[in-house]
Parts: sequence; C-alpha cells; structure tokens
Amino acid sequence: MELETTGFQLQGYSEIMTAAIGKFDDAIATASSQSFTLPSTWINGQDYTSADLVRIVNSHAARYLASVARTPAGRAAVN
Repeated sequence: MELETTGFQLQGYSEIMTAAIGKFDDAIATASSQSFTLPSTWINGQDYTSADLVRIVNSHAARYLASVARTPAGRAAVN
C-alpha cells in the first residue's frame, strides 16, 4: 500500500494515543449509560454486562497509557 495514494497522514505516537483514549472514553460513556449483556458468542464464550465492559475498557486504557511512555519523564507523567 502506498501511503501517498491512501490519503492517510502519519501521526506521532502521542496523537495516536490521544485518539485511542478518546475512543475508550466513548466506549465507557456508552456502556455506562445503558444496561446490557453481550452474548457469549461475542468474546471468548463469556457473557459480559455493560458494567463488565466498563471495567475491561478501563483496564485496556490503563495498559495503553502505561506502555506508551517513551522516556523517564513520560513514565513519571502517567496517572
């Protein structure tokens, strides 16, 4: 794939992480505002409630934030 023909533009890792965390926040807001259960056929044969999904997404966001820091100062800044 040629990047020049796709219309995509390369971004720095901090911009990508900001976008990813924004998507996680959207998923958390959606799951927090409703009560539902995901079918067991969707994720590893397990039923997950909306509350479970919030916990899973929070955990993934924390992992992303912990792993993106590239410098000691960046690691110290992670909440």
